[in-house]
Amino acid sequence: MTYLDSLTNVGTKPNVFTVDMDTTNYHVTINFGDLTVTRKSVVITDSNVVWSDTSFVYDGAAHCPDATITIDGVSMDPASDFSITCSDNVKAGEKSALAVVTMKEGGDFEFADYIGRFSITPAPVTVTDKNV
Repeated sequence: MTYLDSLTNVGTKPNVFTVDMDTTNYHVTINFGDLTVTRKSVVITDSNVVWSDTSFVYDGAAHCPDATITIDGVSMDPASDFSITCSDNVKAGEKSALAVVTMKEGGDFEFADYIGRFSITPAPVTVTDKNV
């Protein structure tokens, strides 16, 4: 029996096998319906996420860290599995900046939004006396 195709990414394909008999009189193809790979449903927690930065110094620009997310030893692909949107990410202050990880349609994982927090710290100020 020979399997004609495989499916390792999310999607659906016909599940077809070929059976070659010892005789030259028969060549049988069997279709067992569709083979479907679905998204893996996961829960993202703090232990799954490693942020590129958790603190930025105020410089007037918007900041948003990158993330590496690993589930059961498998790293999610930021190009196809998730996106990060940041808010409250310009001004320094006591309020934490937010980074929201959202699943992308067509990715290999299904999950609820995950919210991470990072900080914008005040820029250091140096005062010099021009008369010195």
